[in-house]
This record gives sequence, C-alpha cells and structure tokens, in this order.
Amino acid sequence: MVLHLNMDIISLEKWGVEHLGAVESMVENTLSYAENKTFFLKAVANPNIIILLTTESVYLELKPYIKREILILLTSNPKFYFWSIHNQYGSRFKEHICHIESYRGVNVKIHPTAYIEENVYLGDNVEVGVNAYIASNSYVGNDSYVGNGVVVGAQGLELAYNGNEKIMIKRYGGVKINNNVHIMDNSVVSKSVWGITELQDSVSVSVLCNIAANCSIGKLTRMSGNCLVGGSAKLGENVILGPSVTIKDGIKIGANSRVRIGSVVVQNYPENSDISGNFAYEHIKNIRNFARFRNG
Repeated sequence: MVLHLNMDIISLEKWGVEHLGAVESMVENTLSYAENKTFFLKAVANPNIIILLTTESVYLELKPYIKREILILLTSNPKFYFWSIHNQYGSRFKEHICHIESYRGVNVKIHPTAYIEENVYLGDNVEVGVNAYIASNSYVGNDSYVGNGVVVGAQGLELAYNGNEKIMIKRYGGVKINNNVHIMDNSVVSKSVWGITELQDSVSVSVLCNIAANCSIGKLTRMSGNCLVGGSAKLGENVILGPSVTIKDGIKIGANSRVRIGSVVVQNYPENSDISGNFAYEHIKNIRNFARFRNG
C-alpha cells in the first residue's frame, strides 16, 4: 500500500509498528526511511521493515523491486519526518528508552557544586568532582571518578532539517560507565538516541575529550587529552589514543591498537594496529612515505 504521509493521521499502533530504526533493522515491525535507491532496496528486502518513508521519485523508479507487503509513505523529506515521528512517538517504545533506577552506593563523594539528576546509579566509592553534571539514565560503576566539569549524558547537537525548519533529535538512551573508569576534567560523554553509550571497565579518559552517542569503548582503553570519538564508534580492549586524535563516526578499531598523536581516523582497523597521520594510515607505512617525501 502507498500513501502520502500525513503527520496528523499517523497511527503507529494501528499499523503495528514496534520499533523505529535503520533499514538494516534486526527487529520485527520496524518503521524506517530511505532517501536514496540503495537504502530503499535494503528496506524492501528486509522483512523487518513494515513501513518505509521515502520520496515519490525513488518509489516510482524502484517499485518493481517490491516483492512483499510493505506500507510506503511518500514525503519530500523522509529523514526529517522520520525524526519528527521519533520525537513525537519515540517514548512509546520501551525498547528505545534507557531507564536506570536511582541508587547511591557506599562511600560516594559528590562535590557540593556537582549536579546529579534523577535516575542516576552511582556505585560504591564513586567520586564526582567540582561542577560535574550527570544526566538522567546514567550509570557509574564502582570505584569510578567523574572529574571537575565533566558532563555525563550530554544531549549533543543532532538536527534534522526541512528547508528553514529544523528540529533537535531527542535522545531516549543513556550512558553506562563501568567499574574503575576515570574521566578527567571537562570531558563529555553523550547519551544515545537509542540504547547506551558505554565505557567498559578500567577505561581512562583524559581532559577535554568528547565521546559521542552510542560509542562502545573497550576495557583498559586509554584516551589522551583533547580526543574526539565520533558517534557509534567501537574501540576494542586496550586501545591507546594519543593526544588530539579524532575518530570518525561508525569506525571500528580492534583491540590492542595504538592511534598516534593528532591522527584523524576515517577507516576501520583490525586488532594490534599501529596507525598515524591525517588521514590516519598504518604507522610504519606512514613513516616510510614521509621519509621518501622528505628525501625527494
């Protein structure tokens, strides 16, 4: 069935929608969107997608590829209206919402200037520094330190545009900081749109770092000052980031890897990698290329 999207008559319950997500969704009864041919074909081939927002031009070109029942909602701006539906109805889907019960363990030290919202878990021996802020649906495990001016559970600035109109995308997820994690002054950990941003056991984060939404930082990973880890990036165990490293969103770096000072990482790397440069490259090859350039 094909309809033109009307935000005033959306009925997700009637349509059987149980999830909002990407066209690769592994969850049944998902509503998604596709702005181009590639994502449209993925969506109509994925039986979990039951409703798809797309443009009329994409639909008309590719409708012969639709081989199953799916509701197509036509709109001039699928991305914008998908996130509009998310903002309006997302709180109805329990699997979207991270809900953490308020808890205070033993020997918790919170500086008087720090601000802790409701639905925050603080384990035993947690210390929260001067002017730190911990937003709702955040979990901080035992023996962890949240330094001066640190923000845990930041909303982040993620927008969807429709001409001159814009909306800020709501975040229903949370943050999980596991045991023995140290986050130093003025660093920021953003909460996820859905699910959690996670720092596993014994992660160390130096000053002025920014960890974006839905990242997973493996245990024993160390981040030097002024690092930026883009959204949905995955760092394995015992990864070392040098000062001022930038990692593009969605990147995966395997365990026991080293990313050297000032690197800008825009591709995935396996375990035990040693990488450097802007854009980052395997470190030894990078050095050899530089030597050849320097020597003419």
